[in-house]
Amino acid sequence: MSKNTNTDHTWRLPLMPQPALLWAAVALTIAAVLMAIFAPSFSRLWWSLLGVCVAAATIDALRGRMLPTPKATRLLADNWSLGVATKIQLQLRHTAKNKQALKLHLHDWHPEGCVVEHAEQALTLPTNQTIQLEYSATAHSRGRIEFTGVELHLQSPWRLWQLRRFIDLPHSVRVLPNFTRIAHYRLLATANRLSDLGVLKQARRGSGLEFHQLREYRQGDSLRQVHWQASAAQNKLISKEYEDERNQQVIFMLDASRRMRHQDSNESLLDEALNSALLLSHVALNQGDAVGMMSMAHSQRWLPPRTGTGVVAHLMNHFYDIEAEPVAADYLAAAQTILTRQKKRALIVIITNTRNEDFKDLYAALSLLRKKHLVVLTDLREKLLTHLIDQPLNDIDQAVHFHAAHQYLEQRWKQHAQLRHHGIKVLDVEATQLPPALVSQYLQIKETAQI
Repeated sequence: MSKNTNTDHTWRLPLMPQPALLWAAVALTIAAVLMAIFAPSFSRLWWSLLGVCVAAATIDALRGRMLPTPKATRLLADNWSLGVATKIQLQLRHTAKNKQALKLHLHDWHPEGCVVEHAEQALTLPTNQTIQLEYSATAHSRGRIEFTGVELHLQSPWRLWQLRRFIDLPHSVRVLPNFTRIAHYRLLATANRLSDLGVLKQARRGSGLEFHQLREYRQGDSLRQVHWQASAAQNKLISKEYEDERNQQVIFMLDASRRMRHQDSNESLLDEALNSALLLSHVALNQGDAVGMMSMAHSQRWLPPRTGTGVVAHLMNHFYDIEAEPVAADYLAAAQTILTRQKKRALIVIITNTRNEDFKDLYAALSLLRKKHLVVLTDLREKLLTHLIDQPLNDIDQAVHFHAAHQYLEQRWKQHAQLRHHGIKVLDVEATQLPPALVSQYLQIKETAQI
């Protein structure tokens, strides 16, 4: 947690008249009209009253401008978690030598896109005392957000004016993916409790390249695993078991185009995709694999595969502020970029959100990648489609929507089947189903040593 304290960057904003002064002005205006109609001889009295009011307002304004600005300090964490309420502390200290307490209204200028509670508060600040205030803010978009300052509304001594002071308190905060949820996933993965995530983990048989031991043949073993001499000697099939192949490379191709801006819940598809990629990165690193990532959009970010305990944190720091750009995904260009950067055979995990009209370009890119790499296409399906299919048909509009959704999904299923026929592994899931589905697919690939 860091703190910012104001120094000399305090701005005095224009004075705002208070209700007492406004009512006095209204009363003088009404009196002027009535005197002009019914009693012109009392005009001198009216001018005297006007002079008194102007003098009082002027004196009160001058006395108000002499009021000191409190010393302000803001304390908050430098790194926030997306969608998680974060506490912010404000400290105010009245350091003036006089004994007059300050009555003020405080508003902390929070960044746009944050939902806050109790950011505006009224208080009385005694002299030579420090008051600590606290409120919460929730960021709903990743990236860097900026706090600017604190605005104070003080009462003038006679309460004829509101004195506005702005204290410059710049503070930059990084909003990271929801590492609370990722940490929970990582804890389950570390404790070998992936089944709690819905991961269907198969019994591992060891099918890598390094020989481990002989055992009886099991259904699903490949012919290359059969040890024919041992089988002939024992008059039954004997298989060779291998150590799990390690030190493979997993590369995520993360779509950051316009389709990933869609929100099924409080988070966008890109947020869900990034969370899932970080989770699978942790699992893959525990399996001894190297992990890298590239974003697919108008601007590309690239982090080559690496191993080590700090890789997940490095990925998070490198991609935490990635945003879905308002452009179409160029799958073919992204595939060509990967082929130039990644020479060794790897598991390429593409996380995207497609429409049927994207299939031609997507198929060309996947065909190019599968010549050298093992490719998994994760095509996120929006919840609205499931809702349209499952809803009861009570009127013609619902029937039309059902037919359109069914026709769209049927074409989508055909395209996915065509990809599977050509050796592309396809996951067609909703964003909330992505973490367990992705990890299950990865473990299945590791089990069969397809990388």
